[in-house]
Amino acid sequence: MRIAIVLLLALAACGPRRATLPDGRPRYVALADSTVRDDRTGLVWSGDGGLAAAGLSWDEARTFVAAMNKGARPNLGHTDWRLPTVGELSVLFDGFWVRRSRLGCVFSGEKAGCVERLPSDPFVGLSSEAYWSSTAPQNDTNRVYAVGMGVAPMNATRTERHGVLTVRGAPQAAYEGKSPLLPRAPLAP
Repeated sequence: MRIAIVLLLALAACGPRRATLPDGRPRYVALADSTVRDDRTGLVWSGDGGLAAAGLSWDEARTFVAAMNKGARPNLGHTDWRLPTVGELSVLFDGFWVRRSRLGCVFSGEKAGCVERLPSDPFVGLSSEAYWSSTAPQNDTNRVYAVGMGVAPMNATRTERHGVLTVRGAPQAAYEGKSPLLPRAPLAP
């Protein structure tokens, strides 16, 4: 009996294996057109983190998105793609990290409050590298925020090379910070 209780506690300590909503439903839903809907925000993402096989400058990323919308690049049947805001990317990537239970941290030899990266499915080709946002820091139009898994939004020059992850839907102002230091950075490992 004690062994069964210990096993149950160990399994509970492992925590969720997928990003979920408070009601237990999966947060990210794969759609038939190879896009992914985030049911927390209602935004629809291209679903492929490797759309642009190599990193692009910010101007190249904007041109890439425009070409998608004109049908000159694969567009998954949609012509209303855009670069996400820094807040939208941060909220998306934050969903791939969960705080582990105290017991789970102890079992893995880590301090209480440790975090774990969840699988990024149904996204494919999602890299831990940074992706371009459409958001420029206040008072500095020569720089743009880029966001990656487990890192705070970085203030990047427009010539740096980062990935492109496109989104559809109205920009979600509720996720934008009120200063260049916000929104809160995703949980770091």
